[in-house]
Amino acid sequence: MNIGGFPGATFGDQLAACIDALPPWGGVCDGRDMADGAFVIDGLTITKPGVRVLLPAGIIDVTAPIELRAYGLGIEGLGRNWPPGPSPYGGTILRWTGTNPAEMPLRLRGCSFPYLADFGVQMAEPAAAAIQIETLTDTTSTAGTLKRIFSHAQNNAAIGVRWCIGTKSGLPDGDGGDANNDLFTVEQVHMQNFTAAGYAIEHAQSKTHTFRESAFLSCPKGVDSAGSYRWYGGAGGGSSSIADFYASNIADNILISGVNLEGSYRLFESLSSANPWAVTIEGARWDAGGLAADDYVVRYQHRGPFNFHGNYIGAPGPGRNPKVLLTSSGPTVGSAIGNAFYWQDIPETNDPQPFVTTYHRGTWHARSNIVKGTNTPHDVYPAPDLN
Repeated sequence: MNIGGFPGATFGDQLAACIDALPPWGGVCDGRDMADGAFVIDGLTITKPGVRVLLPAGIIDVTAPIELRAYGLGIEGLGRNWPPGPSPYGGTILRWTGTNPAEMPLRLRGCSFPYLADFGVQMAEPAAAAIQIETLTDTTSTAGTLKRIFSHAQNNAAIGVRWCIGTKSGLPDGDGGDANNDLFTVEQVHMQNFTAAGYAIEHAQSKTHTFRESAFLSCPKGVDSAGSYRWYGGAGGGSSSIADFYASNIADNILISGVNLEGSYRLFESLSSANPWAVTIEGARWDAGGLAADDYVVRYQHRGPFNFHGNYIGAPGPGRNPKVLLTSSGPTVGSAIGNAFYWQDIPETNDPQPFVTTYHRGTWHARSNIVKGTNTPHDVYPAPDLN
């Protein structure tokens, strides 16, 4: 059905009327041929399953959350171009202009199998997140897809994409528990200039998310996780002031593969956790423009195994020699194979050792690693094999 054919004072009113006219099993509301105009959505709640909304090109002001509360809902735009061009060639931008900083433009509540794609989210006013995905008391939010979405927070919003328990949402009607909020696919999604994190996975049952060629830039934490995920490629810049990947808890295996990052404080930091899950970082390129003062590119306090394989780690400047630290309060083990470190200065009398432990509770198994140096007579030093 064509959204423009329905009556209403605003685009949101027309869209609501179109959804009401669909059969109980859903259908398509299509606004792609609507001419550029003053599009406004003053809040919208979709409770009919199977509804697919095709948005027009241009800027759509969102003054209260668009809430998805049914199975198999979809929202698609005409691209994430910034700024949007004339219809039908430019992108679709949802511009948050709400007045409640605890709210957000897109809120998924107990919405399994959602599909969001091909639009931008501009945070013109303060908000808790760009996209928030919640569990409810009797319904999970699981197995969704986010594709080709760009959001520039302009330092107005805390989090880009947030998976959370309803009771932690900060909104008066939040409910839910630590139930499944997992198995999302996030592909070519870019979150920039958020004040807390690009992506936040806030509870233990939010796990096994898959990120492909996605990115974060200039957020304190790129990914802040208490659950688990798999991240492939992308990452697109970094410049994180706390860590690109931060784990307050680890509730399942974490895999980070093939990322390309620069200018960050750390690549990975985990807090203490006794869970046995493994963390693997492989094939990363990390150039340390803003490396932490302690020179630890990774600070690993988790008790599960840590695998660090085939990575390149650069140094930010003279006298800075990045290292990887195992500092668990209990026994743990690290595997380091085939990594290359770039150190600015290597002491002449010491073999360079980029793999460090504290508390005498961590054990490294290191093989075939090298340290490349400048300002020294030799170019490449083999890092000593350990154990």
